[in-house]
Amino acid sequence: MTKNSVQDEVLFETKNDVKIITLNRPRKLNSLNLNMCSLIFNELLRIHSDPSIKLIILQSNIPKAFCAGGDVVECCTNNLNDDILKSCELFYFEYSMNYLLTIYCYEKPIISFINGITMGGGVGLSCHTPFRIATNTTRLAMPEMFIGFFPDVGTTFLLPKLDDHLGYYLALTGEQLLGYDNLIAGTATHFIDFEKFDDVKNDLVNLSLSHYNNIDGVYNEINNVLENYSNTIPSDHKFKYSIHELKLIDQLFTRFKNDIDGLFNELESHKATNRFYQETLDILLKGDKSLLSLKLSFNLLKLGSNSNNYDALKQELISAQNIMINKNLNDFNEGVNKKLILKTNNPIWKFESIHDISKDQIDYLLKLNDNIPYPDLAHGDISIKKFDQYPYNYTLPKDDEILSKIRRFDLKNKKDIIDHLGTKKGTEWKVNYFFEKNKHESNL
Repeated sequence: MTKNSVQDEVLFETKNDVKIITLNRPRKLNSLNLNMCSLIFNELLRIHSDPSIKLIILQSNIPKAFCAGGDVVECCTNNLNDDILKSCELFYFEYSMNYLLTIYCYEKPIISFINGITMGGGVGLSCHTPFRIATNTTRLAMPEMFIGFFPDVGTTFLLPKLDDHLGYYLALTGEQLLGYDNLIAGTATHFIDFEKFDDVKNDLVNLSLSHYNNIDGVYNEINNVLENYSNTIPSDHKFKYSIHELKLIDQLFTRFKNDIDGLFNELESHKATNRFYQETLDILLKGDKSLLSLKLSFNLLKLGSNSNNYDALKQELISAQNIMINKNLNDFNEGVNKKLILKTNNPIWKFESIHDISKDQIDYLLKLNDNIPYPDLAHGDISIKKFDQYPYNYTLPKDDEILSKIRRFDLKNKKDIIDHLGTKKGTEWKVNYFFEKNKHESNL
């Protein structure tokens, strides 16, 4: 590959005061390799010190995918060739890039247009940006357990924040959210028809953002454009999971948030009388998932739920490198090699039962040790910023926000509640859904 073609894997363009970053690796569905991550990371450092740039747009060059994930084949090939440092370097640049995306919101808004396949590293590119535009083709998931890895790129910070503990369920099962369901769950902030994407971008590029004296004005102007193009959720739309299933998910992960062995025992004990528990157990225990990855992922989600944007990504960086370095305590090489390189689809995982994996083994994968080449994230000259909630939030109101409005203002009907929550498209559907979920609760 020539130098020019390597550079072309990510395209950078400036239009007025907008920087457009385009993923341009179509044959790999924009899977992120080391070159792409380092290009974006270094460009973000440059943009940070450029006062003329007021807005950043992240987009794909193909309709089929925003980004299918990190290039794990490249990592596995490096590992099998004993070039483990190269694999660690990819995660170092990728997670450092993710970190910069989390803190850019303080100075420059970022909009991610997440059409088509958005998985793994693609979720990391988009989920930390304050504006995440889903569409009718969006397929979002974190399927890392299938290849012997864990939900990374900062999702251990994001996913525990979803209502009903749904983020835990999505992370461990690897199930996909399609279209509107991303807006409902909170993995997207707006839903816009794919056919309108070019019109939206054109309007954004032609905004006059330089005259605003504060960042809040810039955010409001951008949000107004996005809302003008956004679809409301159809009143008859059915979310992926029924209310009954969401309640079971919430109860399960509330009760066993710190005990994955107990969670599996609970599923096993009630599978005969609970169809959803049986289905969940089947999804988790199918031979196509690494149980070591499941147990490690559960512990990373537990840590991420009480962490901040910086420390959660730093912990992921430590665990990713431990997996690359320790051949005897990882399923990554086996999973990627058998599923994606040889395509025999018959990996032999290291453990047959989740109960066989000891706490010491998991703790080892979580621990910073002297063998790790990259013990911390890179951030250039940008000062470290840590937060436990995203500073700018344009998702639909969460359940606790709706409940807070009801109690604070003693609201009695849905119309008053919706009026207090604002005019964001989809709010009416979310409020109706909230009441449907809680119709038997006496404390509303």
